Amino acid sequence: MKSRSTSLNLAVLLALVALVSSGQDADPPEEKPLWQVEYEAALAEQDFDKAYGFAEVAAADGEALAMQQLGALHLSPLHGYEDIERAIEWFEKAIEAGDKASLNELGSLYASGEQVPLDEQKAIGYFRQAAEQGDGYGYYRIGLIQESSETLQDFEAARASYQQAVDLGYAEAAGMLGVMYRQGRGGEVDQSKAAELFLIGAEGGDSYSTMYLGKVFEEGNAVEEDAEKAVALYERAIEGGEVKAALWLAKLYEFGRGVERDLEKAYSLLAAASEAGLIEAIYWRGIYLQQGAGVEKDAESGIAFLQLAYEQGSVEATYALGLSYENGDGVDEDAGLARRFIEVAAESGHARANYKLGLIEMESETVDLASVRERFKTAAESGFAYAWHEVAKNCAGVGLPEIEESQLDFETAAVAVEKALVAGVGETGLELTDPDEGWPAGAIVAIKKRLIDQGRYEGEPDAELTSAFVEAVASWLPTEAAD
Repeated sequence: MKSRSTSLNLAVLLALVALVSSGQDADPPEEKPLWQVEYEAALAEQDFDKAYGFAEVAAADGEALAMQQLGALHLSPLHGYEDIERAIEWFEKAIEAGDKASLNELGSLYASGEQVPLDEQKAIGYFRQAAEQGDGYGYYRIGLIQESSETLQDFEAARASYQQAVDLGYAEAAGMLGVMYRQGRGGEVDQSKAAELFLIGAEGGDSYSTMYLGKVFEEGNAVEEDAEKAVALYERAIEGGEVKAALWLAKLYEFGRGVERDLEKAYSLLAAASEAGLIEAIYWRGIYLQQGAGVEKDAESGIAFLQLAYEQGSVEATYALGLSYENGDGVDEDAGLARRFIEVAAESGHARANYKLGLIEMESETVDLASVRERFKTAAESGFAYAWHEVAKNCAGVGLPEIEESQLDFETAAVAVEKALVAGVGETGLELTDPDEGWPAGAIVAIKKRLIDQGRYEGEPDAELTSAFVEAVASWLPTEAAD
């Protein structure tokens, strides 16, 4: 396959994706042999004995496809012929007769471990035989094992296998490889390469790739942000059975991006995705019901969906249940149960849960400042930037009249002030430079020293709140926030 430029043109992208769904001319199918016609007709009539007979006769005549079909009939529990040993026997005969599909059938059998003991090495062996005969699906399945196996996981090898599948024209591998480039698994993050691969997969009719191509346009990764195109691609992916596309489209309807804001439509999409079992959609359905967003408010039903999502491992739902018990929203108010849910979410790395626990601990009769600071710091480092604001205030002793001098940490406060401002938390700068907020002299001095070390401030490291200091503090803000 020819390499493609990573500099993507929007018009070309959409034109190519449109080509996928418009129905390209295909070569006329080869005429089927009589046995296959009769076999498929019998299957359509659910006359499996008759179908088996047609395949058996054809297999005796050396038809590899018939042997493969007999293996499939013995593999399935639906037709009364389930017999794993006979299935394997027929697949092996089909392989000897030159059937590549049977290599993949046996590979899938050992990769799933459902009807035979799990043996991923053996599965890879079968898939590799198919791949070496030019079968892209074989490389794709090897990549899946290398990406997800508990014992054979190797992200770099998975990238290589997916790429070989892509080179052989297997569209689904493009989507999987694109996500690896998007997330930086097996190598560096490369959004342009990811977008290129999603396009290749979408051209090949892969709905998963189409969905992620929509995400490329939604986020503006490697292309100009275009929510309308994201909407169109999500809709196409939904038609192809991608449940997560319904969730992503729902959020666009919620915020009116690329479409008119329509909470009822958003809820209907979330409901459909939740019925399909998508945990994140189950969580959001609960939130919508609690709030009455796009649907009649029903806090108790909302709790039921949040509970369901929690039971399936949703950390967001765990935190939401904690808040619900704290506020009595759809359940009886229960501070102890609220804290337990929030603690579970925090232990799972939920940023806001850690922040919330920090606030709760600050309300305790005996405050453990080291624990509180660690909560806020964990929250900040997990992505909730506002928590740096609390780290800074806590370490500087702002709002803590009974704090002992030994508990003050002005150096950490200065670092946290910078991190908060760099993350766009303008409130930190406003409070810091307002004399009424009571930031101690030691904290101001530490912050000025930090600014001086960075060449942002040319004055003395004293406690004066000069205009030059205010300007220097503001220089930590992102340009758009400072403006």
